[in-house]
Amino acid sequence: MKVVLNISVFVVLFTLGLPCAQAGPTLAELDLTSSASGSIADAVFVTYDLRSAGTGVFHPFLRIGSNDLTVDGYNTDARPIETGFESKVSPHTRALPLAAVPVVTISGNDYFEFLLDINQKGGPKDSADPAWYLSLDRLEVAIGTTPDASSYSTIFAPANLIYTLPDESDPTDWRILLDSRISSGSGQADLAAYIPVPKVLPAGDYIYLYSMFGQDGDYSRGDFFNNDGFEEWAIQTSYPLPVIPAPGAALLAGLGAGFVGWLRKRKTL
Repeated sequence: MKVVLNISVFVVLFTLGLPCAQAGPTLAELDLTSSASGSIADAVFVTYDLRSAGTGVFHPFLRIGSNDLTVDGYNTDARPIETGFESKVSPHTRALPLAAVPVVTISGNDYFEFLLDINQKGGPKDSADPAWYLSLDRLEVAIGTTPDASSYSTIFAPANLIYTLPDESDPTDWRILLDSRISSGSGQADLAAYIPVPKVLPAGDYIYLYSMFGQDGDYSRGDFFNNDGFEEWAIQTSYPLPVIPAPGAALLAGLGAGFVGWLRKRKTL
């Protein structure tokens, strides 16, 4: 009996000395390759085919793209783009005034509406080739006070966030599976994301959106990676969005203005 007791105590002490295995988050997905809509953390996601009714209907504010399997980025007027993000330096990546974002009422609740166009390359469009699919793994929306914020950690600080797609830091890690064949081509929407409008918004006049696609190359969970073109977020609005000129255009505009000013000054002499 004494020996058994000693062994039991040894086993208990040995077990207490072992590191505890940490349970990871539960993996969950909203599969929009086979269904038309779904909801995650009060946001509503709907497959969408926006067929442009004319110039100015689809207003891009964030373009993300590279040859990497995993791509991510956020919109801003800041140049250069923060290192480590694949936001494209173009007029299609820019600050988005809060007043420009459409607010849609669904079942008595108000939502900000964002449209997403993805680009993937697969086999024949009537085939079941998974290369047409892409995973949206992270999505964050925040309110900011300046149009040219340049630090992800500052923009998407907890106090500024109005929505986060639950990720690996939460008990359930969500992702959304998308099919790029839904839309009729580039510049059309594959997804409409409806983000709940909080009763009290953080202070600020600009809205920032961050997203990640094809996260981490984790083949064990069947990720669908970036394989072609860029991913582009946009809105439908009649609000006059500012235009960010290319560096060369800005220089020419400055020279032109200077030349006109010189002519006017010369004329008055």
